[in-house]
Amino acid sequence: MTVPQGSNDGTYLASRSYAADASNQHEISRLVSMDRELNKFMPVIFSDADWRMFDKVVDIGCGPGGWCLDMAALHPECTFIGVDTSQEMLSQAKLLAFAENAHNVSFQYMDVLQGLPFDNNSVGYVNGRLMYSFLRKHQWHSLLREVYRILRPGGKVLICDYEALYSTSAAFERLNALLFAAGCRYGWSFSPTGSSSGFCAIIQKLLRDAGFRDTRHQALALDGSFGQPGHDQWVENAFLMAHTFRPFVVAAGMTTDEEIQSLLDQAMRDTQDPGFGLISFLLLAWAEKA
Repeated sequence: MTVPQGSNDGTYLASRSYAADASNQHEISRLVSMDRELNKFMPVIFSDADWRMFDKVVDIGCGPGGWCLDMAALHPECTFIGVDTSQEMLSQAKLLAFAENAHNVSFQYMDVLQGLPFDNNSVGYVNGRLMYSFLRKHQWHSLLREVYRILRPGGKVLICDYEALYSTSAAFERLNALLFAAGCRYGWSFSPTGSSSGFCAIIQKLLRDAGFRDTRHQALALDGSFGQPGHDQWVENAFLMAHTFRPFVVAAGMTTDEEIQSLLDQAMRDTQDPGFGLISFLLLAWAEKA
């Protein structure tokens, strides 16, 4: 795989809402692929009876729409609404929906940080996946309160986010550490040291503080080690993410573009070693509105 070259042109702003450039075609392609691949590994959280009660489902930060489209195919009795602030992502999602003839899905532009323009008690289920990439830690509480408001009594929320990565490659771990450190500097991370997203340690408290009950969680480990079925897919995803997020890391003053490229080159070689190991950890947390 060839990793595209990146550069820091000085225009990257710490105030932007998404850590990467959401209009970047490499990022859109990465998310299209990652969405569908991640769906294959997601455990079943809600029963068929739950899904029959959901009726209306909102996916926050839907990106190119992979989760919505896969779930809409499995649950044609539900109406799915994917929302995002990236017109490029939404255009891709709409193209995929048209290609897949998905009649029970729509995609809308929405800045969720300004509130959720849905009526009180009008939604059965709200999904949020990988929101760490666009939510700073002080923004979680107000968004979860909005989620609580729009859910019907008995409605569910499911949040899935990235926590940490471990690898036998020093270069791979260094790239991951730089990304988390940049997130910590710009206020994304809940970790006091910037060693991870810190998501797993705080999400259930955030849900309870927003009013939810019966909070639960489950860890998900994704194996990208050499020889495993997901190796090529997850390695490619990690490299493309390192590329699209590199201006964010450089702008944070964590490193130089040259060091990132050197690390990418070394990590690329490491992934082809039969002894290469890689595990990514995510956490799923879900709860119910009283």
